[in-house]
Amino acid sequence: YSFLIHCKDEQKCKDFVESSGLGPFAQVVPPVFNAWCDDLVSPMLQLLKYALAKEPSPGYPVDKFAFVSTEHLPMKPLRVISETLGKRPDESDICVHPTRWWLHLKANKTTPVAVTCYQWSVFSRRDAITLTERMPDPSPSRQLVVPAVEGHAFSDFDTVHCIDESWLFATIFGLAHAPSDPNATANLTIPGFGKLVYPSLYLQGRCVYFGFEGYPTDMGYRAWVLWERQSRAAMGLQAIADSSFISPPTHCDATGWCEVIWTIETLGPNGLRYLRDSEYLFARKFADLGLFPDYASVVFS
Repeated sequence: YSFLIHCKDEQKCKDFVESSGLGPFAQVVPPVFNAWCDDLVSPMLQLLKYALAKEPSPGYPVDKFAFVSTEHLPMKPLRVISETLGKRPDESDICVHPTRWWLHLKANKTTPVAVTCYQWSVFSRRDAITLTERMPDPSPSRQLVVPAVEGHAFSDFDTVHCIDESWLFATIFGLAHAPSDPNATANLTIPGFGKLVYPSLYLQGRCVYFGFEGYPTDMGYRAWVLWERQSRAAMGLQAIADSSFISPPTHCDATGWCEVIWTIETLGPNGLRYLRDSEYLFARKFADLGLFPDYASVVFS
């Protein structure tokens, strides 16, 4: 495995890589335009471009390309992460949002729709190549203009979502064609990805990132309505005494559908062991100045 890093301040990151001893394993790529929500696709493309160029063609077919941020930490030894992801070399590990978050055309609230998902995803080599071939090259100074998919531009959709939460998926796999009857249910087949249930209140797909997110209901923030396994993991972690969390303001859309994302402030050995033993390979959000003193000894043992 190796690490590729994109930073706004390229030299500062290079200095950090050298001083931390990561030099043999990490490469800082030249920075490109990036702006939260408006364009995080450019740095993702830049990282994929350099990652795909690191090895002579055709490369290693079982390679996977995992995106993490400064708020992520791996929850398994890197060897275990590599072996786990390598068991599905031709499949990207993408966690799909509940269908009420999918994007609908402004002029047509039924079909087609753009699937939304966690931007923190793991791409197979095949899908990484497809994405970089279909997207324009990122620019150091200009926001990326993403291509249309099936004749529809991103701006054709009624959305408050960030572009990286939908258009990476759409560029690789296309749009989803949901039933024209809003009350109908269906199993949607997404070529190259698999089947998705429509409609669904839950996360779908292949979720290897533990996102500490909750959706308030009448029972309060502890009533998780996401994916059953993620719900159990979240409530279990909340119950551990050596863990603490920061809850930012709740975000609600025009329909009253709300989301709250916790930041993990402290995580002692019991909390770390809980996530280490879970099915998740990565977790977020970790506070920048959080306290995780036993992290390396628990997670990498």
